[in-house]
Amino acid sequence: MDRVCLVHANLALGSCARLLPQDPGLFEPGARHLHGPGSRSPGTPGRLFAQCCTLLDETERASACRFRFARDSLLYAAAHALLRLVLSRHYPQIEPSAWRFCRGRYGKPGLVVPGACPQGLGSLRFSLSHAWPHIAILVTRSGHCGVDIEPATAPTGFEEMARMVFPAEECAEIRASSSPQRHFLRLWTTREALCKALGCGFPRGFPHLHLRNRCTSFFLHGRPLPVQEFALCTSSFVLSACILTRNRLPGTRLQEFDFSDFDTARNFPEDGIQCQARQKPVRH
Repeated sequence: MDRVCLVHANLALGSCARLLPQDPGLFEPGARHLHGPGSRSPGTPGRLFAQCCTLLDETERASACRFRFARDSLLYAAAHALLRLVLSRHYPQIEPSAWRFCRGRYGKPGLVVPGACPQGLGSLRFSLSHAWPHIAILVTRSGHCGVDIEPATAPTGFEEMARMVFPAEECAEIRASSSPQRHFLRLWTTREALCKALGCGFPRGFPHLHLRNRCTSFFLHGRPLPVQEFALCTSSFVLSACILTRNRLPGTRLQEFDFSDFDTARNFPEDGIQCQARQKPVRH
């Protein structure tokens, strides 16, 4: 069983794109059309939304329907459905729809562990990130963890954002980089992932974190953090994943999940979420 499971899905690429035509209706305010009378029509975003919602609990379904834009409703439902599938990959005896979640003091999500739980379940940690059209999930027993994913194009005014939240030496790194946008996103996603792992959230953790030597050393309030960090920069997204542990973890690969083949009626064996031919190595 993997000590570190890192999964990525893209709702707008590959064969999944057949389910997501460039139809203005997908982006209109409100999500009513995602779960209306035509939601079960094959090959529609509404069908995918309905399939994902069958795995969610009542609170998650309500949250999925609160978004102003339908694509955000779809992304939320798909991300939380995929999280449940990944967790059940680690514990096949627990159905994806049976997982229950709680939140910590600053909103960090965690698992509700029953009294008679399977061996090792109490040490299972996860983190979830999504930014249209990307989803990233990290699951491990190695320590508290966090993951963040952002589209590969930095927001307008990213230099000013960097000056507001990054220390001077990191801003200098961005200016000196051959790809300032990419380096900004690398620093940003690593900070987000670290804040999630620490459970402090944004903006509590941002001002007190320092990422030195181009994201190879990490400090909180001037003290070094025991962090194993994984990063992947592609033409479409930048992903950073952090695990708080002093142990050196084995090589990690990013596993791709294709929602075009998603069907809640099928069984998901242990390797059901893996596409071996499409796995990518992740840099430590």
